[in-house]
Amino acid sequence: CSTRPDCLDRSILSRLRQAGCTVVELGVQSFADTALKAARRGYDGAKALRACALVRASGLRLGVQLLPGMPGVSPEIFLADVARALEAGADMLRFYPCLVLAGTGLASLWQAGNYTPWDMESTLDSLARGWLLARAAHTPVIRMGLAPEASLAGAILAGPVHPALGARVMGRALLATVRNLAARAPGGRSPQRLEAPRACQGYFWGHANELRPAWAA
Repeated sequence: CSTRPDCLDRSILSRLRQAGCTVVELGVQSFADTALKAARRGYDGAKALRACALVRASGLRLGVQLLPGMPGVSPEIFLADVARALEAGADMLRFYPCLVLAGTGLASLWQAGNYTPWDMESTLDSLARGWLLARAAHTPVIRMGLAPEASLAGAILAGPVHPALGARVMGRALLATVRNLAARAPGGRSPQRLEAPRACQGYFWGHANELRPAWAA
């Protein structure tokens, strides 16, 4: 099940476990107090961390959902949020880049010029870096971007949305990994051979071959 960090207590978690629930995902969005205040979430980072600890202590698995690009969240804050979620014991993560939807308070802020969503390149780069942090901690990122729905698509006014968002992020993560390995080659020499799992094959050139120039360079 999925809920807010400020909607949990020990008795609720106990009932969930007795009913057969195995995972509780928390819509944390960010652990940064400034961002939570800007987005009017109604709780602070300490409350979110306590909720994570409660889930872990209950014996249930913990999922953490983050909202990169929401008001007050910079790429640096997002990466700090990923690190904090991992430190809090998250068993899985979801990255949902913030979108502006019609009829919301965020839409009013955007229309008034008081909010600017992340552009696509910043989103792809930041999510790739966040995915690599999670990978290093052996924690899966089980979703990147909202699941496509017809009603949702018609409501999106602005923000980094793309049907192949996850694949585009993975392509950049693979490229960054190879760059880092090449930079660490002994004596500054490029490695003679690198091997990647077959599962990486679909991410190599990127969506519509968008990473070919980067690989050539």
